[in-house]
Amino acid sequence: MFPHRLQEMSQKIASLKQGRETLERMCHACRDDLGETMARTEAMQMEMKDLRAAVSMSNKMRDAEAKAVSKLQQHVIEKGVYVVRNKRLFKRSFS
Repeated sequence: MFPHRLQEMSQKIASLKQGRETLERMCHACRDDLGETMARTEAMQMEMKDLRAAVSMSNKMRDAEAKAVSKLQQHVIEKGVYVVRNKRLFKRSFS
């Protein structure tokens, strides 16, 4: 009976070793996947930062252009060439 018990214990130990090795491989694979995911996330964060900066610059440029157009419209109105009616600019008729 003792040799049978020894063989049984030996099989359990082998099974535990195999399970541990499988678990270690899975942990390494998960660690690698996590590293790749973190790298992709960092890249996406940098891309989002660049996009936010581009949108901000675009908004500033649009605001500057709108301000310049407004100044030009005001200048043209002050010269008396155009008049504003219902928030629209019309060429003044001198007849």
